[in-house]
Amino acid sequence: MNQLRFTPYAWAKLNWFCHKTPNEIGGFGISSKEDLLLVEDFITVKQQTSCASVEFDPDDVALFQDKMLEAGFTLQQFARIWIHTHPSGVLKPSAQDEKQFAEDFGRPNWMIMFILIKGGQTYCRMKLDIGPIVSQVDIPSCIDWTKPFKASDHAAWEKEFNENVSEKIYQMPCPLAVLHKDKKEEKYSWFNDLDDDEKDFWLLNKNLIGSKPINDEDEWDLKLMADLNLIIE
Repeated sequence: MNQLRFTPYAWAKLNWFCHKTPNEIGGFGISSKEDLLLVEDFITVKQQTSCASVEFDPDDVALFQDKMLEAGFTLQQFARIWIHTHPSGVLKPSAQDEKQFAEDFGRPNWMIMFILIKGGQTYCRMKLDIGPIVSQVDIPSCIDWTKPFKASDHAAWEKEFNENVSEKIYQMPCPLAVLHKDKKEEKYSWFNDLDDDEKDFWLLNKNLIGSKPINDEDEWDLKLMADLNLIIE
């Protein structure tokens, strides 16, 4: 049976990034040349993140690929294992994850989506694209303690995080009133026009308001903007 394995170094680095921020983090697993299902490193690219999404900079992805090829790596070593975290604790792919997995990585003969949440639980799925047949199957994952590994390097990881990760700021009026399903829903009907990432962001932050409605709509908006520290143009 296929199994995705991480060296202790790769696993430590991935978990460090996972716990560094309340937002999602994404990157690529770097495989051993001799064993493509052994992840020896986790590398990020420039990205904008929120608590519900991560968006790679396509120019930086291209630059990352060029650098890896120049360093002697093959595409199968650095562009086949897509890794990201779910700070929400939801251990399954979102609709946006499924869309990215289906559309954003071309059609290689194999690809893996791996998700880590802060409790240490994981989700791992392999997609096989052979001829006219595309099949997908969940596979197990583990840490392989039998492989040599280097020491952690927090200073280098901090540098990589600061260079590559920026938070996505949603600049819009707050639509959380729609969650009360009351007379304010019509005012905030444009909530349905938000993309999936934006909807996920608001739904994950709905706990910032109490269950008791605020009667005055202006007071309601001010409370939400203060709670979320929104920038409203």
